Amino acid sequence: MRVCRFYLPGAAAAALLSLATIAIAGESSDAAVSVLESTMVGMDDATTTGASVSELQFAFAYSEARRTFQDDGTTAEIPENSLRTGTVFYTYGLTPRLDLSLLAFGIHYRDEDEPDPTGREFGDLFADVKWRFCGDGVRGIQLAYRPGLLIPFGEDDDGGDQAPGMGSWAARQALIATLLQRNWMLDLEISVLFPIDDRSGQDRLHNVSFGAGYQISKTVKPLIELQYVHDVLDGEPDGKVLAVTAGATVNATNSIRLDLGLRRGVWGRNVDQRLAGSVNLSFTFGRPRES
Repeated sequence: MRVCRFYLPGAAAAALLSLATIAIAGESSDAAVSVLESTMVGMDDATTTGASVSELQFAFAYSEARRTFQDDGTTAEIPENSLRTGTVFYTYGLTPRLDLSLLAFGIHYRDEDEPDPTGREFGDLFADVKWRFCGDGVRGIQLAYRPGLLIPFGEDDDGGDQAPGMGSWAARQALIATLLQRNWMLDLEISVLFPIDDRSGQDRLHNVSFGAGYQISKTVKPLIELQYVHDVLDGEPDGKVLAVTAGATVNATNSIRLDLGLRRGVWGRNVDQRLAGSVNLSFTFGRPRES
């Protein structure tokens, strides 16, 4: 089983890509609309939560693969494998433009091609900040810089296990651009993850994601996202995948949001072709204050 580390949708991907979407608490109906407009399902956006606002997210994702992308881009059958991931993600707004986020996740895997086909592990921990340095978070172009630190809490795969850890401390650098215009939201994210110790050699991972969503009501926004991931590993062929996500965000109230997503790999090399679904439930606490 070869899975691009950032390719897992929903919960597991959030652990490395900070895919958890951000809500903005507001008092008026206009603020409630901006909550929905500034969320994506499978990628990050440039908005922030607001000063003194907290968001707690619980996410679950399931993915399976029965085919793999080979080095020439064609697919071949493989023994079925599956991944179940659960994530807890917490975000706190330090200022109107600066968020602090912490994330932990666990994984259950099954791979019929392994001597020990099932297992449960904790994944790595992830901490980051997001600085929105351009835009008001409500309309127009928003730009954000998001540096993060991956803490090697999870098991690495040196022993051949399908473990979810990188096995080293790693840094992530991300630039995010979001356009909020009327009922439309467009989003572009570019990031790279690289080790900052010697245990993973020159392993690194590049990600480029593009998403679009359309607000059909104050509570529902369907969206589609396109993600390209390039996984560089020492001693192994590079893994590449292009995946499409279709989903929706649903606001139950101003403080409760449900994100649903379904993702499919449509092209790749040296990585499993996965079909995956994710469900994220988010709770927002507090009202934004000016500072």
